[in-house]
Amino acid sequence: MPTAIDPTLWPSGTVVGDTDVTVSGLSLDRLAEVFGTPTVHGGEADLHRTHLLVTRVVSVHTHPVGYLAIRTDASLYELSPVWSELRLLRRASTARSGLFLVSLASQFRAAQLPLDLRVGDLLAVPCVPVAVPAHTTVPEAWLAQHG
Repeated sequence: MPTAIDPTLWPSGTVVGDTDVTVSGLSLDRLAEVFGTPTVHGGEADLHRTHLLVTRVVSVHTHPVGYLAIRTDASLYELSPVWSELRLLRRASTARSGLFLVSLASQFRAAQLPLDLRVGDLLAVPCVPVAVPAHTTVPEAWLAQHG
């Protein structure tokens, strides 16, 4: 996985490591551990509202048209993930990227993702723009204690 990020798509203070992404000191891996997945963390980037989605891969299979396909535990109806900015959490990948179909309800979107994705992998991806229900955001009190 590449370590360079597009700073206009991630909140300021984002640091990408081999197995985690932190935003102003907040570990996205730890966020998923505490709140489960999917979870969304809000932030500001380049004057646009940016949210970071942390989601788990629940299936990897070959789509009938022959492409690899993944499904995550996130309901992506209201999210616009920037898949080119995807980061794998909890493990380092040296696999090359390939074309995947990402299942979004009954629709699919194409994305270049690491070819060694597997069930259980945690993914972090910025989403722009996004309308997020209040119950999916991280409570401010938790951020104040752990941020």
